[in-house]
Amino acid sequence: MDSHEDNADWGAWASVPWNPVTDSPTSTAETLGWHKSGVPYVPRGQAVALQTLDVWIPAAGITTNPLEPSYLPSLPGTWIVYIHGGAWRDPFITSASFTSAATNLLRRVTTTATTTQSTQSKPSAARIAGLISLNYRLSPHPSHPCPAPDLPSRQARHPDHIADVLTALAFLNRLGILPSDSDSPWILAGHSCGATLAFQSVMAPARWGLAQVSNPTKPRAIVGFNGLYDLAGFIAEPPAAHAHLREGYREFVSGAFGADDEGVWRAVCPATAGEGWVGEWIGGSGGGARGRRRPEAVLVQSWEDSLVPYEQLEAMRGRLEGEGKGVVDVRVVEAGGDHNDIWSEGIRMGEILWEVVEALSVA
Repeated sequence: MDSHEDNADWGAWASVPWNPVTDSPTSTAETLGWHKSGVPYVPRGQAVALQTLDVWIPAAGITTNPLEPSYLPSLPGTWIVYIHGGAWRDPFITSASFTSAATNLLRRVTTTATTTQSTQSKPSAARIAGLISLNYRLSPHPSHPCPAPDLPSRQARHPDHIADVLTALAFLNRLGILPSDSDSPWILAGHSCGATLAFQSVMAPARWGLAQVSNPTKPRAIVGFNGLYDLAGFIAEPPAAHAHLREGYREFVSGAFGADDEGVWRAVCPATAGEGWVGEWIGGSGGGARGRRRPEAVLVQSWEDSLVPYEQLEAMRGRLEGEGKGVVDVRVVEAGGDHNDIWSEGIRMGEILWEVVEALSVA
């Protein structure tokens, strides 16, 4: 990455300071890692408030303290990129919703490094280079207590959401944070509609009328937490236990993708999108090549989820095991708790992501 001051990407990166992440607010607390909040991934003058991302990196292996804002992480390991949920419209759920899980993962890295040094034991296979959480423009939320009808960042309509995700990933590619080829696998994760966006992002941008948008390097693994995969199916025939949510679903789906356009609703959802998208993913992930692990889809869902029924996972698993048979590994994991518990508490999310990193590291 060219780090000259006239490089717009580098300038955006260096405009945000690194702040220490600790387990407690005391000045003597151990530094688990470093955090940048609100890095713009769209050129200044064009960006709106939500076109930003957060970055966390482990302190292990970094000898400089404090870090200069221009510091670009280059230690080996796996990067995890996370996309938050919120039905494409909730302004209270942002990139910061990954904080609990990120802190949990930084703590795991620190504990593993300390144990390895003190006992001279074999190091864990899991090596995390860094963590990223994306913001993206939101759709209007007329019933929200803070509707903000005039904010450009809250007037998005498909394909604006996925365009922002692809733009952010391309920004990370250009910086050299995410690999520009498939030799260094990375993980893409998302919660609820963030899981929808994660799978949308590995499809050809032309599907969304975004042929001009850079097609970033594909992740080796996608982890969907309590994901939305078949919106038209839910609205047409919701499971009995969730039938009372039908009109709420119709409202936010119409706000994000257009009112009562079932054809669009099916086209944008990974369980019902047009054929061929699995091939669009594996063609750029590097998986399936000789000696390399196949791409993996990890579908995480809670039986206790009061907002998203388990049938959403079943629809997605069926699609992946059909179109992706023999080329994509599909794994189902129990989340536990209600819909947002997995990110608000962060422990289970961190545990699952750590396991996925370990699996990639030994592949």
